[in-house]
Amino acid sequence: AQEKEAEAIISANEANYEKDRATRALSNLNNTRKQVVNVLIEQAKDLIIELDYEGALIKLNTGGSLIEKYPPLARAFMEMTFFFAESYQFEKAAKTLDKAAMLSGMAKASDKLPAYSDTTSQLSYLRKALAKLDPDYFTTLQSRYYPEMIPIKGGTFEMGCLEEKANCLEIELPRHKVSLSAFQLARTETTVWQYYLYLVANETESVLSQKAPYWGLAGPDPMPKINWYEAILYANWASKNHGLTPVYQIDKDWNIQPDWNADGYRLPTEAEWEFAALGGGPQPDSFLYSGSDILDSVGINKNNNQINNVERPSAVGSLPPNRLGLVDMTGNLQEWCWDWFVKDYYSNSSTIDPKGPSTAPKQPLRITRGGSFLSDPNTCRNTFRNRN
Repeated sequence: AQEKEAEAIISANEANYEKDRATRALSNLNNTRKQVVNVLIEQAKDLIIELDYEGALIKLNTGGSLIEKYPPLARAFMEMTFFFAESYQFEKAAKTLDKAAMLSGMAKASDKLPAYSDTTSQLSYLRKALAKLDPDYFTTLQSRYYPEMIPIKGGTFEMGCLEEKANCLEIELPRHKVSLSAFQLARTETTVWQYYLYLVANETESVLSQKAPYWGLAGPDPMPKINWYEAILYANWASKNHGLTPVYQIDKDWNIQPDWNADGYRLPTEAEWEFAALGGGPQPDSFLYSGSDILDSVGINKNNNQINNVERPSAVGSLPPNRLGLVDMTGNLQEWCWDWFVKDYYSNSSTIDPKGPSTAPKQPLRITRGGSFLSDPNTCRNTFRNRN
């Protein structure tokens, strides 16, 4: 009887040992799977930076086959859903939404998606579903793929060059008082991610190859080589996609009439741009550059524009913001304003919400501001008026 009892104890101990070993092996396997999935997520992120969403989806689907519930992978699928939804690829968006829901431990989310013919309802449903899955990350995605708007209170300021601080040009004078109503401005320059979403939504992504600069295109970078008309079209599309009233009416001859009371996106006026670069009111900064008198600390210019021995702009927000939270107002890429350029305009301009000359000059040029990664310190100044 003692021998049988001893054998039973040994057998139970062996069973417990095997159970513990199996538990440890399963835990190790799960950890290994998570490590593999983490690598796949990072590879997908790199592909998204390169605008290769199909390649990223392959990586994420491989990860989804290895694990049942994993929030980091769910968030990666959320980004795919957001991109596909906002570019009107609703079938793909429905599939990736379900993957995101499953990996978040939630039920299938696409079963109530409206009919495919109803674009507005589908987009609204997908946005709400993503916000329900992870509200904070949904907000992150919105600010990645659309302009993140900073509200700027109206105020009065002295517009134009301050001769005590700079070697002013004639076109920056006379310095004059301007009063502005409240407005909003995007926190960053329009990014490659944001403009690429617009191109895909309009099935014109082939245009991107014509825009590719010598340093290449990456999602977080500012979008280069966009002319003034393309900026206008982008603003109208972003307005429509958010149920806002487009600001610009465009006829067949490309005459553009703005509705200043519309609530949609638009280019800033030259006065709004300068006011924002100076940090807004009630007492705007007197800095030469947006946020500082030291150019290299706030703006990518010809003195600090090398990345891996290539002269190029940096990803948006690489340098500190001004006091309004706006980044890259100085340097990186020049920014379009609404206004026509007229040499002596400051002498005759309105002092309340000026919008530039009302008619096109003989030489039709539009204002650009802020300088670029190729600019010298003088042309990066807040008050410097460039045109194109």
